[in-house]
Amino acid sequence: MTTQRTMPASAAGGGTASASPNEGDYRWVLLAEHCRRTGETSQMVHTRRKRGIWLDGKHTKLASKKRLYVNVEEYNRWVENQKH
Repeated sequence: MTTQRTMPASAAGGGTASASPNEGDYRWVLLAEHCRRTGETSQMVHTRRKRGIWLDGKHTKLASKKRLYVNVEEYNRWVENQKH
């Protein structure tokens, strides 16, 4: 079973780290970081949430102070399963 640990925002850029110490990537990233990495807009993410395409707790997570995180692993699965 994999658990997650939270790193201080100053050390992690505001995300939750994967439990594996060898992994350099994060499972959850702030919406702004997701947008920077993928080129998507925040509006695209919010629209998927509103339409029920992305589920809170699976694809996204709303944390304290209403900060929205995106699950990188679930985003990648979602992209891979899109029909071309």
